[in-house]
Amino acid sequence: MSEPVVSVEGVSMGYRLYAKPADMLREALFGGVRHDTFWALRDVSLNVYEGQRLGIIGHNGAGKSTLLQLIAGNLQPTTGHIAVNGRISSLLSLVPSWNPDETGLENIKFNLLIQGVDPREIPEKIDDIVDFTDLGPFIYQPLKTYSTGMSARLAFAIATAIDPEILILDEVLGAGDGYFAGRAARRMQTMCDRGKALLFVSHATAAVRMICDTCIWLENGQVRLRGPVETVVRQYEEDILRQQDETLREGNRCRLQAQHRLVTPDDIGDGAMLRLRIRPEGEDPRITQTHYLRRLSIQIGDDDIEVPLEIADIRRNEVRGALDLYSCEWGRIFDRQGTVCRALLPRTGVRKGGHILAKWPAQRGNTGAPIEASFEVWSESARETLAMDYLDIRTVDWQRLETIGSEHLGNGWTRIHARGVVQSVVGDAASPEIETAAILPAAIRRAARDGVAEAPSTPGEHGSETADATRSAAAQAIDSAIAKATRLLRSPVTIESVTLEADGEATLSVRELQAFVIRASLIHHEPTPGVSVNINIIRSDGAYVFYQPSGLEGRNIVDFEGRSEIRFHFDPNPFGAGEYEANLFAVNAFSWDNIPPSEIYDRSIGKLLFRVHLARPIPFGLVNLVVPVSVQLHPAEDAVPVDLSSAAG
Repeated sequence: MSEPVVSVEGVSMGYRLYAKPADMLREALFGGVRHDTFWALRDVSLNVYEGQRLGIIGHNGAGKSTLLQLIAGNLQPTTGHIAVNGRISSLLSLVPSWNPDETGLENIKFNLLIQGVDPREIPEKIDDIVDFTDLGPFIYQPLKTYSTGMSARLAFAIATAIDPEILILDEVLGAGDGYFAGRAARRMQTMCDRGKALLFVSHATAAVRMICDTCIWLENGQVRLRGPVETVVRQYEEDILRQQDETLREGNRCRLQAQHRLVTPDDIGDGAMLRLRIRPEGEDPRITQTHYLRRLSIQIGDDDIEVPLEIADIRRNEVRGALDLYSCEWGRIFDRQGTVCRALLPRTGVRKGGHILAKWPAQRGNTGAPIEASFEVWSESARETLAMDYLDIRTVDWQRLETIGSEHLGNGWTRIHARGVVQSVVGDAASPEIETAAILPAAIRRAARDGVAEAPSTPGEHGSETADATRSAAAQAIDSAIAKATRLLRSPVTIESVTLEADGEATLSVRELQAFVIRASLIHHEPTPGVSVNINIIRSDGAYVFYQPSGLEGRNIVDFEGRSEIRFHFDPNPFGAGEYEANLFAVNAFSWDNIPPSEIYDRSIGKLLFRVHLARPIPFGLVNLVVPVSVQLHPAEDAVPVDLSSAAG
């Protein structure tokens, strides 16, 4: 692989925060640390190669724009290194270097000059920019008369006219119309085909899909996920939908609140780790205020584990404990008066509390292992006191560790001590080689799920027959726990499958005007007052082209338990040639008073992708219908009447 044109290694960007201006003066005069540090980015690394189109997504405040400004050279990182090999053109706002009183043409000339364009090349580039912006006579008008969309066209055209090796864009396409966005996307695609690199930030996931080939997802100033654009964007969208369910849909909010106390299948995992969580005292595990935690330690038997606050890969042998950062209520790294800590704060769409993973010790008895844990916390107020639970896989329940001490340390910090006895699904009496259920061979796990009494073993490969039996028992215990957790959390209605059929056969490809059916198979685990299946179809460029609830035609399913099938008949097929995505939602009963639906039971997102092929020599547009046409002619008084019907025959 060639050398990257952009290399970001361990970059962090921190901003000092002072409680009051006097603290800044005292720190300068008398020394000491009188500020907190907000880490907009923390230990971010990435590489961008020639021709690569990298999308950067994340919620507001995730650090996307900060990262682009660091790469563009507008900011200097607090720590880490950035190497750029190529000429950068960055458009980090809609106002590069505007003079609002000058015309668009004069602003073009000025911006080209300050970007180092040879004056002899400027006339040619002006022609290209004017042609691309399609502003017409407005190019001779003062910039202050431009709309936001017109400014966006001009700014983008200037940024791409200098033919950079690396183009950096931040949300610029959101201000333009669909026509401009399409032209801009084609221009960027052409640049990348010539070996240029692109870094693109946007909240519009359809634009990221259309433009980029790879993607990173930033959360709390750190990289949560990176990979192919479709994979990363899909998971990001699912995360947003979970948050929307909890905050915007009354039915989902009530159901999720009842489930906060329950164990999820993801909590259990493969049983390899002991899972703990820090949560408020009382029955409700939801965090209601911001806390800052540091110096988290766990002792299981004789094993002492210092849990790092930074991202740690628990799969590595040397890592004994880690925070489960992205599926619960952990926030970003923060410095409080020189001490590194991790925020724990209210979040929607995630498991409640701050979850911790710790590896079981190699030696542990069948009667359980004693555990002691401690952490230091600084809280916004004293109204919420934190405690600690551990997950008991045998009972599929959270068990409270006893809080045995609360020590005030000064400066608002408190040390919490907790202890108890934790139970594993497997002891060490059978074989000291058995460490965790995570190393169970796949064949043994399958055998346990299928009810096989004894899994096959190879002498010397997995230890003694006793060890094999212990492993099988552990696998059965884990599978049983997952089945119970799944049953307790199961939605009343789930979508089993979604398929497309044409001419009686399953397919993912149809011709224009060819009739087809989209079929959804549902399982109703319990009777519900009413169920509708809503479908939306989106074209690959993000155009929203179709929506319909099955209940719109009086097809709500009422008080039913068992299996059902909903079919959407597209006859005639109205879609023009292109690639489409069909998404289906099982929701509570459709009515005009329930728009949008107050509860979503299940959804199938991005699992049915299909293509519509041309049936004529040319495309007829997004809506491909032949509509009746009537012709009326009004000839002059001295003209001979024409009979169109007989002429046509």
